[in-house]
Amino acid sequence: MNDMATPGKADAPATSGASGLPAPRWLGLAATAALASLALLALVLLQLQQLGHLGRSLRSSEEIDSLYMQRQLTEYLQLREQWALALDGSRPLDLEALALRYEVWLGRVELLREDSDAYQAAQAVRPGLDEDLGRIGAFMREVDAMMAKPMSDAQRRAPHARLRPERVALGTRLKELPRAVWHQ
Repeated sequence: MNDMATPGKADAPATSGASGLPAPRWLGLAATAALASLALLALVLLQLQQLGHLGRSLRSSEEIDSLYMQRQLTEYLQLREQWALALDGSRPLDLEALALRYEVWLGRVELLREDSDAYQAAQAVRPGLDEDLGRIGAFMREVDAMMAKPMSDAQRRAPHARLRPERVALGTRLKELPRAVWHQ
């Protein structure tokens, strides 16, 4: 009767070691845990890659803000040069060129007010930016009123000369913005 199986032993699955779990089931759980670990590692690496892309994007945004302010400075410097030509009595007054430089610069100032990213970058380095923008607004109103009046070239040069110190003071404050934002 040795040929006959012992009852209960023939039907029992093979076990693996001290855990008492069936061998195929233990291998399946180990494989699932290994695959889940690999998937989790892949997700962590993907998140690190995305974080790197985000950092580069933020640096790029800061560079754009700085370049935007540098362009505003360039427009101011062009206005300053055109203003100096307007005050030169030996030359005919080119009111159209002066008005164009003035309008372009005003457009840049208005964009600074409306572009929240550039405004926030500028505000971070220049807490008194709102005061500067208020002074620019008052200056704009004076210049607009002066430009609207019909005058001869000689009559027009006097108010331009009177407004020059204020324009220079505003320009000095605004000239520092691009450098300050760049080094923020």
